[in-house]
Amino acid sequence: MKKYMPILSTLLAAVLMLTACGGTKNPGSSQTPGNASVGSTSQTGTKTPADTLRVVLNSEPSNIDPHNNTRLTSWAVQEEVFDKLVTKDENGNIMPDLATEWEQVDERTWRFHLRDGVTFHDGSELTAEDVAFSLKRACTSSGSQTFFVNFDAENIAVVDERTVDVTTKQPFAATLNYLASARGAILCKAAVESMGDEAYGREPVGSGPFKVESWTAGSEIILKRNDSYWGDKPSYETLQFRFITEAANRAIELETGNADIVYSIAANDASRLANVNNVEIVSGPAYNFVYLSFNMSDETLSNQKLREALTAAIDIPSLVTAVYKDSAQVADSYMSSSVFAHAAMPAKTYDVEKAKQLLAEAGYSQGLELKIKLNEDTTFATIAEIVQNMWAEIGVTATIEPMEQATYLEQANAGQVQVAIASSNAVSGDPDNALMIWRTTAVNAIQACDPEIDTYLDAGGQEFEEAGRTQIYKELQTYLWDKCYGVPLCFPNVTYGTLSGVEGFHHHPGSTPDLATVTVYR
Repeated sequence: MKKYMPILSTLLAAVLMLTACGGTKNPGSSQTPGNASVGSTSQTGTKTPADTLRVVLNSEPSNIDPHNNTRLTSWAVQEEVFDKLVTKDENGNIMPDLATEWEQVDERTWRFHLRDGVTFHDGSELTAEDVAFSLKRACTSSGSQTFFVNFDAENIAVVDERTVDVTTKQPFAATLNYLASARGAILCKAAVESMGDEAYGREPVGSGPFKVESWTAGSEIILKRNDSYWGDKPSYETLQFRFITEAANRAIELETGNADIVYSIAANDASRLANVNNVEIVSGPAYNFVYLSFNMSDETLSNQKLREALTAAIDIPSLVTAVYKDSAQVADSYMSSSVFAHAAMPAKTYDVEKAKQLLAEAGYSQGLELKIKLNEDTTFATIAEIVQNMWAEIGVTATIEPMEQATYLEQANAGQVQVAIASSNAVSGDPDNALMIWRTTAVNAIQACDPEIDTYLDAGGQEFEEAGRTQIYKELQTYLWDKCYGVPLCFPNVTYGTLSGVEGFHHHPGSTPDLATVTVYR
């Protein structure tokens, strides 16, 4: 059993162990002031820090249960409520959280040693039993089981009160990256069992720097500082999350000084807000990938010539500029350039005449009808309308059907979505996570049915050498690019707006920044 010093997250593939200690959950980094900052904000002066941090999200969380939701807004809130075995700093380095050290016992087993003196919000002690319970639950709960498909729930085991073994079904190089994600939160076993899943999801008991005080449906969630927190205490007492779905209205809250931090700033609002006094734009690369997906099990779309025609008919750079302005990068792969092992592919060429020729070769010289479905998202709706108009140029009639998120997911999972506008957020920052939506076992609108993709993913997951992993995932990205199973559109930046009095706020590529490090001056 061998111990090692900390390593970058991109080197998690190596068969290593990290030994470290420290009191802070997320160490800070350099800050960049200014109206158009990238990465963080800072403040100087002698004002007294405020007691409340006011944050605006673009939608209401479905719940705050790490294993039973799929919304980024849920993850944003739970980031402040829960701890994980390991976490990442703003540079992507794996750092201690509840575990102070860990080692790889064998190629399938990681052993974690827990810090002493950690208590949950209800005052009960956090032990290895809670860790084992949480990760077993993550492997079997509806919202997280596909994420933890490589973990072996039956053999996750308590060694002693402060030691737990986490086991995977086969060698899995991405283990630490997955455990550091929002899905890796550690829950209070006794609270879950006594409250039940639904009640726990509304008022969860975690061990993080904040605890839930109240939730007013349709309006706000109020968190209060956990004064018994094991790490550095936040500078403010109250953390308020409000929900505003309309992008323009979120921007107004910032302009009028009614919010300190606003998530999901739209591209047009970001351009304007960057020139507003006392407002700063914090933006940076994300793990997010926006794409148009073709149902791989749909008989019509199983025709590769047709998929190539539909791809060639879309002017992707013009679409991205129209929708995102300068806040997104045209996609050059099937996973974000922020993800380890990203490989740039040759650009998709916009060519209407070639598209018409391919359409004829596919057997649709007289055109065809397709249906695009998407959740009720204004950005996705705009993308769908642009695609609809571009496809019309080659004789393809596309109808657009937006729907409520729950309905969309139900239809997508049932294989009832022919073409989708969707996004994927690789919250772990690992290529296995980024590309898992194409697995034949995945449940989504793609309805993947190509076992060759599984072969690549299995090989990449079991390869512990960085160079070997990089090569495997490059080959998989090339394979997907050539097959045209979807149309990669863009890698949007994650963009926030803050008042200039906000200090210590750092952009997070997974859209789950740690707000416990923030101080706000008014």
